[in-house]
Amino acid sequence: MKKKVLALVMVAAMAAVMATGCSSGSSETEGTTTEAAETTADTEAES
Repeated sequence: MKKKVLALVMVAAMAAVMATGCSSGSSETEGTTTEAAETTADTEAES
């Protein structure tokens, strides 16, 4: 019985972490992608 309870707690914790990580990661990814594209464009313009 203890194993089932522990498994349920771990599943709930993993689901909470995934929901938090996925929702906050999208804005950071867009910003990083935009910055990388600008840096690449600047480097190519200088060449």
